[in-house]
Amino acid sequence: TPVRYFDLHKLVSSASIGLAFYDTSYTKNIKYVGKSSGKICNYLFYGVPVICNKLPYWSKSLKKYKSGLSVNSAIQLEESIKKIIKNHSNFSKGTIFHFNKDLKIKSLNLKM
Repeated sequence: TPVRYFDLHKLVSSASIGLAFYDTSYTKNIKYVGKSSGKICNYLFYGVPVICNKLPYWSKSLKKYKSGLSVNSAIQLEESIKKIIKNHSNFSKGTIFHFNKDLKIKSLNLKM
């Protein structure tokens, strides 16, 4: 049974590490998936460190904010999980800072 949208926050926030992998061969655009990735943004919003495959924006920003790691292989995935678990508190702090600094939608002051 799919998770109801209303309950999605419970599932996301209960994770220790969020995984987000995209098939970059599916379409050329997917390798440039940026801030539009709702899955990654949800993990960061709830303080869950992320591991994803190498994508231009995410690889740089996860490293910059120490909010997660990006990998190229299954071997790197195992190493990354161990690294995040060992430093989970620091990575969790990085996720909140990353979200608030770079991903949070700010209110728009539109004049009509």
